[in-house]
Amino acid sequence: MGQAEVSDYLEKHPDRWHTSKEISIAIGIARGTVTNTLKVFRGRDEIHFRKTGKQGSPILYRFKE
Repeated sequence: MGQAEVSDYLEKHPDRWHTSKEISIAIGIARGTVTNTLKVFRGRDEIHFRKTGKQGSPILYRFKE
């Protein structure tokens, strides 16, 4: 549980960037689970990600088409 829901959510909203917190709230899965899933997707080069600026600020994620 987790990877499919995160992947489905990102695929349904490919036009905007999301934080792990936004994804967690939207799909009702713990933030830690979402964060770990996003880390796996990053390692597989399955999603786009970008840092928002200063250290400690959230990383944004988007579906890679």
